[in-house]
Amino acid sequence: MNKRGVETVLHTFVGGSTDGCYASGTLVLDGDNNLYGTTTNCGSDNAGIVWKLGKDGIETALHSFAGGASDGSTPTAGVTRDANGDLFGGTDFGGTSNKGTVYKLNKEGLLTLLHGFDGSDGNMPLDTFNHGCEGKPLRHRQFGRQRERWDGVEVRPMSAIANNRVAA
Repeated sequence: MNKRGVETVLHTFVGGSTDGCYASGTLVLDGDNNLYGTTTNCGSDNAGIVWKLGKDGIETALHSFAGGASDGSTPTAGVTRDANGDLFGGTDFGGTSNKGTVYKLNKEGLLTLLHGFDGSDGNMPLDTFNHGCEGKPLRHRQFGRQRERWDGVEVRPMSAIANNRVAA
């Protein structure tokens, strides 16, 4: 939206196997004015994508989720970006228990699952990740449906994960 309140469409997702559909979550802008985000559906396995919209207006699917034990599916919260340019986010489903994942997508496009929820530690990470002090740890809040409360999950670099339960 410009200063006059006029909106401009930057990209329209067409869906199908090569593009995402149903854009969702927080968007991140890098120093080169590239925009990053997620869609909850479509892509090669209809499980959502992480995308980049270049300042030239060209959209690129950076990762197409496949679901299953080794990948997530349905990323609803969007992404956050660290000082190295790596993207972090969560998926509502996927992982070994199909209760959601926390992932890192590096600049080269390699996705690493940092955590798979099993229900005892929460499930379906629905909220946006935020950087902690000095941009190192990432903090994420997500709903633990079985307990009817919010669980805070802290993800540190190198995949060291600790739970910090916070009452709703």
